[in-house]
Amino acid sequence: MPIVGKDFQKSIPDKFFNKDDNHFCSMSCSATFYNKLRIHSSEETKKKIADSVKKYYQEHPIGNSKKVKKICPICNKEFYVPQCGRNQIYCSKQCYLIDSEHKFRKQPKGGVRAGAGRGKFGWYKGYWCDSSWELAYVIYNLEHNIEFKRNTEGFDYEFNGKYYKYYPDFILNDGTYVEVKGFMTDHNKAKVDSFKKHLIILDETAIKPYLNYAIEKHGKNFIELFEGNPYKEKKNKCLICGKPAKNLYCSRECSGKASVLRRLNDKQ
Repeated sequence: MPIVGKDFQKSIPDKFFNKDDNHFCSMSCSATFYNKLRIHSSEETKKKIADSVKKYYQEHPIGNSKKVKKICPICNKEFYVPQCGRNQIYCSKQCYLIDSEHKFRKQPKGGVRAGAGRGKFGWYKGYWCDSSWELAYVIYNLEHNIEFKRNTEGFDYEFNGKYYKYYPDFILNDGTYVEVKGFMTDHNKAKVDSFKKHLIILDETAIKPYLNYAIEKHGKNFIELFEGNPYKEKKNKCLICGKPAKNLYCSRECSGKASVLRRLNDKQ
């Protein structure tokens, strides 16, 4: 490659993409090379181009054009989002985390909707786990023949004048409910205090025997027992270029090339 000499491989013949000279690894390197060869006729021409660009950005300010104006409910900061993100509530992740009581967004139903938790999640032998702690609990129960199932029943409770549904994580065969909870907020305390049935809370201390068992039996990386590829690790090889990939292809470029090949094969 003429710019930095980076090696790259043409996985598909150029004729499939109507290119006579594919000598660059990316559009960026191609533009850098050919822009250096461009020669403007005079300083006057350069000035006209610069003035035209300045005028455009004065009439089309970056950040406001075709964007939606929002006000963050936490810090009252004014910010802009593209049309596709018009449902965004907060200006930053920090403000999102401050609203831990869900005053400005809906409370997630962690016990029902798979993936509603914030931890590492996935399937293990038919059981959905929203965190590594839940995985350790499931492993212990299965390997000690303890009968249990994932809870899907919701229970009403009130917090700050509003009504919500509480879904404990698991239910044992004797009707005891189990909640795996790493931290306790005022909102969490309200749902637990209002729960009338027998409930076991597995907090940071109570979960240790389950974690210790999972680590001793399956190693520190026992979360790798999750089925499939829940953390999007690059365990596969790209079918086009052979690079590490999460799924079938390593990038949109290789996915596009595969699409071209499929169309060509269909025509033959």
